[in-house]
Amino acid sequence: MKTILLPIAILLSLTAHAQKRIIHTKAELTASINNNPDKALVNLTTFIPGIILDLRYATTNNFTHQILYTKAKTYLRIPTAEALKKVKAELNKEGLGLIIYDAYRPLSVTQKIWGLVRDSRYAANPANGSGHNRGLSVDLSIVDLKSGKPMNMGTDFDSFTDSAAHTSTKLDKQVLVNRKILKTTMEKYGFKSLNTEWWHYSWPNDKGYELLDVAFTEL
Repeated sequence: MKTILLPIAILLSLTAHAQKRIIHTKAELTASINNNPDKALVNLTTFIPGIILDLRYATTNNFTHQILYTKAKTYLRIPTAEALKKVKAELNKEGLGLIIYDAYRPLSVTQKIWGLVRDSRYAANPANGSGHNRGLSVDLSIVDLKSGKPMNMGTDFDSFTDSAAHTSTKLDKQVLVNRKILKTTMEKYGFKSLNTEWWHYSWPNDKGYELLDVAFTEL
């Protein structure tokens, strides 16, 4: 059989097309996973026992003051979840754990958020989608396992201020230490930070992962 080599420009175009393809149903997602098992979405509460959830968009305790998720659970694609499991295991050795604020986010929710924020420093333009929509980004913090309380990070989740940035140094010394622990551990296992948000980390190997707008009720 003759091997056909496609020009790089065509390969890049095909990859971009796959990334911007939107999956709306569980059936479409299942078909995609059958072609590539790494695209499977796993429930973090079962895949990473002991992980703590504080799903802000499933409550009114978020910047919109609206419930954006119904029957929400926490999902990530399998490579991302596997890396996060290693992060938790390392933190556990130091008496620390992980608390998750958000992970997979349906594209329709990103559209609602963009309608309120429209600032690319803090929200993804739904025209391009985000790592959350691909199941490759996670918003999280660390907790003290002894007290069960989140560590002081200087600001709350979704604080759209300069103080939330990794480059902000006018913070309490312990806050800087806590942020460094999270950042160093996440990056050790392959995650990439977002400068403007201390809580946001993405899996950088996102090639070929479609945007998802599958409701939590279908997962």
